[in-house]
Amino acid sequence: TWKLSGARFPLGSALLFAIRYTLARYGLFTSPPLVGSTITSGTSLLVLALGGLLIPHRPLRGLSLPAIRFLLGSGLAYTLAYWCLFGTLAGERLAIVVPLLHTDPIWTLLFTSLFLREKHPITPALLCGTGLVFVGSVLIILAR
Repeated sequence: TWKLSGARFPLGSALLFAIRYTLARYGLFTSPPLVGSTITSGTSLLVLALGGLLIPHRPLRGLSLPAIRFLLGSGLAYTLAYWCLFGTLAGERLAIVVPLLHTDPIWTLLFTSLFLREKHPITPALLCGTGLVFVGSVLIILAR
């Protein structure tokens, strides 16, 4: 079952991502997108590495080779996504970039339906919410 207290991490993540977009946009006034995405990814690596030192057990001990492959693929996609994001932020307003970026639930729903159908069933509420995200993104882009 899902508890309301479980929303604190997703909402905290959303808040931090919103702050990140604003900071990145200011940083891109004086640096090219590749430099911006490199500094951002490097900072993330540093923070995660320092956090890993504080964990008393070894978190990588239980990973299987297939899990590592999927996580490396995810990391590659994440890095390329950052590069695309910073390239777009360098040339466009946040009010346009962020709604387009947040069409990711549509793509996530598509990939989930293709690859994770048994583990994550697609419900009518999920379809409706994803549709609302799509409609909201289109309206913001059209209002430009």
